Amino acid sequence: LRSRQFEAAFIRFDASTNQLQVFQRAFSVRGRRKQYMLLPQVLFAIDSLLEGYYPGLFQSVRKLVPCRHCFADRGLPAGKERCFSAEECVAALRSDRPFVKCDALPISISYLAPDIAMTCLKQVTGLEVEEKIGEGGFGTVYRG
Repeated sequence: LRSRQFEAAFIRFDASTNQLQVFQRAFSVRGRRKQYMLLPQVLFAIDSLLEGYYPGLFQSVRKLVPCRHCFADRGLPAGKERCFSAEECVAALRSDRPFVKCDALPISISYLAPDIAMTCLKQVTGLEVEEKIGEGGFGTVYRG
């Protein structure tokens, strides 16, 4: 799969182990800000299919994030890198330490899993929150 933003996603299924692996490759373009949009869309589609067609299976799915530090700095081959669970990454983001440790070295969640850290979203600055105007299952709406 390719996007217009110079990304590619590769999906591989191993029937002998029932493993579905999703890989992302982002291509650098000089003068453009890196925004990783394809991987979150692919993962959302896979999650939706699993939840819709196999609701019992969805709860037992393990989502692992391979350590990019192991690839980039240590040159470990695929399958030998340290993996972090998606839940571990989310817990780190919710805490006061937005990183996980790989061999005692802190690795930022925004570097490790930009889709989980939501680094592709634009930051809004200068917004004043005035009053609460609604609340729903996914959040609270404020006038700003």
